[in-house]
Amino acid sequence: MPGVPNLAGQRLDYLRDALKQYRDGRRNVPVMRAAIGPVSDADLDALARWYSVQSPQPQDHP
Repeated sequence: MPGVPNLAGQRLDYLRDALKQYRDGRRNVPVMRAAIGPVSDADLDALARWYSVQSPQPQDHP
């Protein structure tokens, strides 16, 4: 989907840091802050780990 980042296969440290930045408001994206705001550090780490081991899917570009 255009404009939506592909998280699958991203580096674990990048994902972990990005998710913390959304949660803490350092990345000002209200929808992400709302989605990730109540997530604990342990759950955030598990989420980042899960995405980091997924295989990226090819993006369709019109």
